Amino acid sequence: MRIEPRHRHGRGIGLAPLVDVVFLLLLFFLLAARLDPLQQLPIETRDGGGADTVTTILRLDVAADGELRLDGTPCPSDALVKRLRTRLAKDPTHPLAITPAPETPLQTLVQVIDQARLAGVRSLTLVEH
Repeated sequence: MRIEPRHRHGRGIGLAPLVDVVFLLLLFFLLAARLDPLQQLPIETRDGGGADTVTTILRLDVAADGELRLDGTPCPSDALVKRLRTRLAKDPTHPLAITPAPETPLQTLVQVIDQARLAGVRSLTLVEH
């Protein structure tokens, strides 16, 4: 008598480990993502085609160490808002050009922009040094 071996049916790929991996990846990306919204700075660009009608622009130089110079004269950072307000008292639409040094930290530049907005600057331009 001849006994034939039973044929074993191959087991399919289990979905449980795949689901575990997907949940682990989902958990990783949820925890790695920033949950707070990023603050955005509004930046407007202009075409280089025409000349501005304003002939004088306030210039604010920002050094890498945080030293400020308003139109060439040294300006302490705590007096910047007051000096800008006195300059803008005559013409509130007067533009301000901020020129940061190449090594200026971004946080310093953002603080200067916030102070300028607090002083009432409506037109602000960043100039590459």
